[in-house]
Amino acid sequence: MKPFVVFLLFLALQPFALSASSAVQSDWDVDSELGASLFFGNTRQATVTTRGSASRTDSILEWASDMAFTYGEATNKDGVEFVNKRSWALGTSLDYKPQGNSSPYLSGRVQSSHEKRIHLRYEAGVGGKLTMVRNSKGIVDFSVALLAERTIPIKDEDASEDSEDVTQGRWSARLRFRRDLQEGRVSLKSETLYKPVFDEFGNYTVNSENSVAFALTDVVSLKFTFVDQYDSGALSRGARTNNDGQLFFSVLSRFR
Repeated sequence: MKPFVVFLLFLALQPFALSASSAVQSDWDVDSELGASLFFGNTRQATVTTRGSASRTDSILEWASDMAFTYGEATNKDGVEFVNKRSWALGTSLDYKPQGNSSPYLSGRVQSSHEKRIHLRYEAGVGGKLTMVRNSKGIVDFSVALLAERTIPIKDEDASEDSEDVTQGRWSARLRFRRDLQEGRVSLKSETLYKPVFDEFGNYTVNSENSVAFALTDVVSLKFTFVDQYDSGALSRGARTNNDGQLFFSVLSRFR
């Protein structure tokens, strides 16, 4: 992994940290995260992930925004280095009356993925959220939405011959779970997102993220995360596989 890449990823986290330091109201929640995974032996592989999120909640609206960037390099059996992961995503959402048991929301997202052969993917939609459990120790909610999506595949010498821009509608179903243990010193999180094409349920994406964080101080935690992403259309765009999984550890800074 090139040192300047790590440095750039570190810099990418700073706006979130600065935003957190200026947030003086308790309804703000800001996270910044830097993680890595490293493999060595017959082949070498290194991946760095940086993430940030910010949200603000009051009795009427909840606004949330997040960003993520992943970069990975690997070495094959011949000693040739190549980029095996390079992806980023930006998302935002706006919930109306988030403290209720049910609430409507708007969402939008843009992303890019070298490994899934996506140059750009835009999506925007409207949906509803049902909160089944909410207390001081955690929350469980379920959301359903209808999205409009446009995917622009990577078009180069490795691209599939039938790679074309695609505009389509998708359903979105999301289940989220968060639970704090040991008086908040241990935090469990799980989020699974299933998005089939509106009239073709065999064409879908699934994103699943599960993590556990151990608080080292009031601000800093050590976090372990497993991410599994499936895109049924990745192979048709020229990707090596439809499924990508990653297990990494990170240092998480949280400001509330």
